[in-house]
Order: sequence, then structure tokens, then C-alpha cells
Amino acid sequence: MKKQTQHEILIKFIETENPKQLDDILYNFEKHLDELKYKYFLKETENPFIYFIEYPKPNELIKITNTENLKIEDIKEVTCTINNLNHISYTIIEKIRYKITPTDTFKINLHLDSYIPYENMINTQTEITNAIYNILYISESNNDPTWNINIHLIGELCAISINRSNKNRNKFSQYTYT
Repeated sequence: MKKQTQHEILIKFIETENPKQLDDILYNFEKHLDELKYKYFLKETENPFIYFIEYPKPNELIKITNTENLKIEDIKEVTCTINNLNHISYTIIEKIRYKITPTDTFKINLHLDSYIPYENMINTQTEITNAIYNILYISESNNDPTWNINIHLIGELCAISINRSNKNRNKFSQYTYT
């Protein structure tokens, strides 16, 4: 049986001064999608400005919704997992394990998008870096890495997006991976 992949989009709205403004932004966003007859599922997170959208064609939805009047700060395709070191490392490794070469490098960008204090942020980044190195044997590089791994810590959930740089592309590595 083929595994069903769940396509999710992280959408971060511009922070507002009061809840009424945020409600208006969300209303306009959902109205826009409903007018375009999109069938989507909007999920809340622990951060009131960040939502996940389940939609089968994420790139199509990202192009349509990436407009100024919707007051979106960031929108990208992600893979969601539990905010746990083992789950995060496993998800990253599964996404890139068959797409890397021995000369590839990576950089982890950790984004704290939670209102809950997260004290072990530096330890988490170091542990994920070590796990990737120990399993995949590719090095970390802050200077033009082959793989940019963005990890958004949002309370109990974590959103991961992985982008391959244009550096050293070949005919088999022409895609962005999430």
C-alpha cells in the first residue's frame, strides 16, 4: 500500500495589535480561498499568527495566496512533526537521505515561533546537527550550504522545510524538498 503524503503549508500572518484585527485578517484570507473554490483545511497552532493548511497542491495555493492584501508574513510548504528531537531528526533524514552526495553541506535555521519559553534551543540545534552528521556524513556549513533546513518550533508541533541551494545542481537535484 502506498503511503499517503500529507501536504501542509505553514502560513504566518503579520502580527496585529489586537485580536479583532487578526480575526479580520483570517476572515479575509478564508473568504479569498472560498471565492476561488479551494477545498482546504485550516489548522490552528499554539501561536495565534501561525496556521497550517492542508491542501493537495501546495505550490498552487502558495502562488495564489502570496499577495499583500492578505497580510501574510511568510508562507511555505512544510512537513509537520512532533516537537521532539528524535522526530525532527528522523523527518529531516528521511527527506534528504537519498538526495545527498558526499560533498553536500547543510545549515540548520531554528525559528522559535512559540509563546512558550524554550530554554534548550541551542542544545536542540546542536543535537540535530550531530544526528544529521552522524547518520548522513555530510558537514555543517554556514557559508553557502547545499541544504538549508528551516525548523519552526511552534509549541508541541514542529514544521520543517528543506531547500536545496542552486549550488552544484545536476539533472537529478532540480527540486526543492519539503
